[in-house]
Amino acid sequence: MSWGHAHLAVKLLLFLAVAVPLSCCLALLSLLALLGVMTLGAVIHIVGIASGGRPQWGRVKPANSSAR
Repeated sequence: MSWGHAHLAVKLLLFLAVAVPLSCCLALLSLLALLGVMTLGAVIHIVGIASGGRPQWGRVKPANSSAR
């Protein structure tokens, strides 16, 4: 193995040593962001139910099908 190939292999190993933990960290952060968005949506939904006494989607009136 020549010096150029060894240098390239060391660079690749260093890149992997940095890229793998960084990708795991980014995956964890995106998972936490998703969990936060879902929690916020659940809180908004519960507040809507508590203030209106029923789910928000229950307030939509059906279309009048007899009109022509």
